[in-house]
Amino acid sequence: EAGFTSEKASTEIMYMADMMESWKVPGRKWNKNQARDLPIFTEIEPVPDAKVPIVKFKHAPSGLEGDVSIYNTLPLRNTKMLHTYANFEPAVVSLGFLLKKMAKQAEICDASKGALSSYAYILLLLHYLQKVQIIPNLQEGSEKPENQENCMFAGWNTFFVNEEEYPEYLKLLKDIFAEKPHKQMDQEILVGQLFVNLLKYYAYDFDWRKSMVNLGLTRDSNKIWTNKILCIEDPFDLNHNLGSGVSNQMGVYIVKIFIQAYHLFNNNKMDNNKKYYSTNYYFNRENLQRNLFDNNISRPPKEKQPKKKNQKKRDPIDTMKQLEKKIQRSTNSQKRLTKLLTNIELFDAEGKIPSLKKNKEMRVYLNCKSKDRYKMNLINRINDTEDRLKRNVERQARLKRLKESSKELNNEAITNVNGTVP
Repeated sequence: EAGFTSEKASTEIMYMADMMESWKVPGRKWNKNQARDLPIFTEIEPVPDAKVPIVKFKHAPSGLEGDVSIYNTLPLRNTKMLHTYANFEPAVVSLGFLLKKMAKQAEICDASKGALSSYAYILLLLHYLQKVQIIPNLQEGSEKPENQENCMFAGWNTFFVNEEEYPEYLKLLKDIFAEKPHKQMDQEILVGQLFVNLLKYYAYDFDWRKSMVNLGLTRDSNKIWTNKILCIEDPFDLNHNLGSGVSNQMGVYIVKIFIQAYHLFNNNKMDNNKKYYSTNYYFNRENLQRNLFDNNISRPPKEKQPKKKNQKKRDPIDTMKQLEKKIQRSTNSQKRLTKLLTNIELFDAEGKIPSLKKNKEMRVYLNCKSKDRYKMNLINRINDTEDRLKRNVERQARLKRLKESSKELNNEAITNVNGTVP
């Protein structure tokens, strides 16, 4: 088991132990006969429209929520890296619990409802802890060729320092960070201060309009997805923005929750009333969603549901026309990106700058701080375009075969009725 877990929080699991052992939950009496009669997993809900289709579930005995996906290898490396960060600094685990608890109570921790995923909040946490030098950047040195040989998963470089592959380097980092001032502080005081400062950082200090949340502060952090209000870069899949499904309204609401939570947790007015010392007060849904100015309770925005229309079956001819347009667009895009890559390589080799009057992307490359990263993203875009083109061509071929077979069936039916073929 890896990542961050609690009784009611989501969890990342790399493997599962004997299922019968998982029934032994403190405070609950289970026996093997009951375990056979009762379902282990409940509230099973498929999410086929997600970028990575998953099936959500709830583990009945423990109350843990989780999800499962297949043919997706990158999350294994993501989970392993989170586990390494959690073992490196104990405060990471406690802060992960607090941040997820707050987000769930405020109803801003569900990607299927247009908010951020729990994984995105952990990346927000790690980004902040790297900024204040509580944890190191375990991906530092990923650009070196020797670190890319055995770390390629799904076409991405997933190098990071961990105990299995680089134990000596990880021990060196632990020795360096053991001398940091925060190591001399009491753990509870450290976690409390960091949590309040984290809320303040994302409420007031972080510029969401121009900046991007990423791990590895040494990399270029200029905003790539300019049309998105929240930009949270996946540490391995650099083309994946975890805030891509968040609308402008929801993005503003999430930042507002950080503002309200900061003022709630930073409130120094303590009296004899015990509610101020209770977690039920600080993590109360109404207190987190209470407007600072008019004292009204706000709720997260809901996406407008499209009106249901009588869906008719698509005509194969119309579908063929759409596919032809998609194929043409993919072909044009592939030619344009390939030409851009050729111009970049020519510029890097000979220093020749092509005409920039109509070439906006070349101007972007010349003004870019991290040119190697721009080239890598460009190559990935070319590969994605090629894959999309292949898929559309295959679909077109299948539709042609389907159209021909249906025509043959119609001819056979007419022959059986009239005795002749038109």
